[in-house]
Amino acid sequence: MAPPSPHRSSILNLFKAGVPPVDIIKRLGVPSRTVYDSISRFKKLGTFLDRCGRGRKPTVVTPDRIKAVKERIRRNPHRSIRKMAKGMKISSRSMGRIVKDKLKLTCYRVRKAAILYNEETARKVKKAPSAHAQW
Repeated sequence: MAPPSPHRSSILNLFKAGVPPVDIIKRLGVPSRTVYDSISRFKKLGTFLDRCGRGRKPTVVTPDRIKAVKERIRRNPHRSIRKMAKGMKISSRSMGRIVKDKLKLTCYRVRKAAILYNEETARKVKKAPSAHAQW
């Protein structure tokens, strides 16, 4: 399906001003089919916007699936995207899209790190050999 013409609004402005379609085609240099389609859409709908329901409907990333994924993450936020995708029988890429784009969540792996306090840090710096020392 072709995207809507970027000239659609200027076509309709000229049409509303009373310019005949043949002159609009010559002025803007757009195909005649574009001009006539835009005018007929305007006459039917009263607007230059697209009809409701235009484009391919989502098959995998549906509101029900998004809700199910949100619930699964709420129950166990440590489960990986791959495991959730396998459990729901969808691709891991689709699962990643749901998590990142629809739920606005970011994935990260929890890393273990030592918690150092000020005294401990000072002691470790004092014990460590100087970086400028010659061997």
